[in-house]
Amino acid sequence: LVFVDTLAAVTPGSDENAAKDMGILIAFCQKIHKASGGLVVLVHHEGKTPGKGMRGSSVIPGASEVTLEVTDQEDHREMRVSKQKNAPLGNISQFQLRLFGESCIVDWL
Repeated sequence: LVFVDTLAAVTPGSDENAAKDMGILIAFCQKIHKASGGLVVLVHHEGKTPGKGMRGSSVIPGASEVTLEVTDQEDHREMRVSKQKNAPLGNISQFQLRLFGESCIVDWL
């Protein structure tokens, strides 16, 4: 499992709205997947308008097998499946994060 966190942090000088720049990022993630055989998770943020999905080029969601949207609620967080190839959408899981040193643990509710 390889986390690329966050898209903005690993692509300095790139334009997240440019299909060419984001295509390079996707190709890099595919190389990591092929070399490791592992799952590559790209952490990205939504746009300024909540509920309208991630910001930037449509290359990113287009190349994704699965897209999960995480939102803050009053006392927990929710993760919703917004894209999953060949499977139903909308599954929602609730969780809380518990700090553990400089990391955190996910407590599923």
